[in-house]
Amino acid sequence: MMMYSFSFGRRLRRSTLLLLLLLAVMAAGRAVLWMLPGSDAAVSASNIKRQPGKTEEQRQAFLAALGWSADPEPCEVLEVIIPKEFDETYQNYNKIQTDQGLDLTRYRGKRCRRYSYMVHNHPSGDEHVRLNLLVCSGKIIGGDVCSMGLDGFLQGLAFPASAPPAETQSAAPAS
Repeated sequence: MMMYSFSFGRRLRRSTLLLLLLLAVMAAGRAVLWMLPGSDAAVSASNIKRQPGKTEEQRQAFLAALGWSADPEPCEVLEVIIPKEFDETYQNYNKIQTDQGLDLTRYRGKRCRRYSYMVHNHPSGDEHVRLNLLVCSGKIIGGDVCSMGLDGFLQGLAFPASAPPAETQSAAPAS
């Protein structure tokens, strides 16, 4: 059996400990700031990242931070399984997710919940617009905004500057 021993000088030991302590404090500070209620306001439309979504309050704060006005309670809550293999429809849907800073590929084969909300302030004026949030392990991992009409649209979660163009993407949301 071989045994190795390393010895650091007192000065190197102290500076290494200080560096590790500084890194730990920075990581803890970032975690605390991320969990503060007001931190949802920092949600960027083009880079959403995973946000807390375990409670209705967290989901509503997330929607408000993006500029959406929706019902205070979901109109539908479903348990869905993200497929292990993405067909063309899911590849298109995941493209919408990656464009907004999210990616469903790491959740392949996992169960999550889809919370659907009726939207009241879509620029198109359409009264039948739904916002869907995918939540896995208490984090928002994806979502979309879609029209329930036959000639509807499907877009990412970013609040649009105007109504979507006529030739919008047609990919089915997770179900």
